[in-house]
Amino acid sequence: IDAIAGHSASIEVVESQPVIPAREWEKPRTETADAEGRFRIGALRAGEWKLTASAPDFAKADPVPVTVAAEQALDDVRLTLAAAARITGVLLGPGGAPRSGGQVQARRTSVPASGMIKEELARGTSYRRDPTAPGRNYVGRSDERGRFAIEGLPAGSYEITAGPGVQTNLELAAGEEARLEL
Repeated sequence: IDAIAGHSASIEVVESQPVIPAREWEKPRTETADAEGRFRIGALRAGEWKLTASAPDFAKADPVPVTVAAEQALDDVRLTLAAAARITGVLLGPGGAPRSGGQVQARRTSVPASGMIKEELARGTSYRRDPTAPGRNYVGRSDERGRFAIEGLPAGSYEITAGPGVQTNLELAAGEEARLEL
């Protein structure tokens, strides 16, 4: 894993097309990288997998797809973490006074559409969003002074909303803090 010196990174391992509902032995598992960012994931059956890295003070990385053949060892998988971005600010009511308890949502618009899971059921075909897809919505609440913070954001484009008629768009770089008044 790149960019984690001195941090404890975790790697989540899930099948790309998981069986729903997950059986106990098919639930996501987590491995830990060493101080140099090296990790080992053993005993994966052949198929498509997603590896997602995360560490404190870094944005959770988008999943990296990996294809494993029978009895194959992969030693060239590279996961990269970037410093987390954040959005802070103040939420104001209609009269301009700070609004407490308001919800501010950051919808990541720069994530490619996630795959759908197709299931063949006795009553027909069912489609639903892949539960292992990266989160695209991040939420914060304003405190008694109207201040809010949304942390742990990956770099990218976001649409920020805070109720009807309150919307703005912004682009965040890795590690950047954007301050807004909504």
